[in-house]
Amino acid sequence: SYNYAKASDNRYQSFIIQVDTGVLTELFREIPLKPYIGFSLGMMEHKNSSNTPSKDRGYLYGLNGGFNYVINNSFDIDFGYRYMDSDKLEYIGNRGDLTLSVHYYFN
Repeated sequence: SYNYAKASDNRYQSFIIQVDTGVLTELFREIPLKPYIGFSLGMMEHKNSSNTPSKDRGYLYGLNGGFNYVINNSFDIDFGYRYMDSDKLEYIGNRGDLTLSVHYYFN
């Protein structure tokens, strides 16, 4: 995913790849709620354009998990949480993201 945000003099950009796998698949086989866990890798950049401009860029890594609610063979709704950390970013140590997504699957 690509994310961009701007707040006053601060600009944030990130590019994150997330890989997930289903867990407890036998237990959740008969119901539409499907749990998952995974990991994420990415890059983030923070720019500050105030009186003393600064730029911060580094790699991110972390874990994620959540639930997919399967509507049918073409759609599901995903609610997840992703925690990411970086030891290279000076101004941003870690970040947590809550996500709500709708997925469409081409059949």
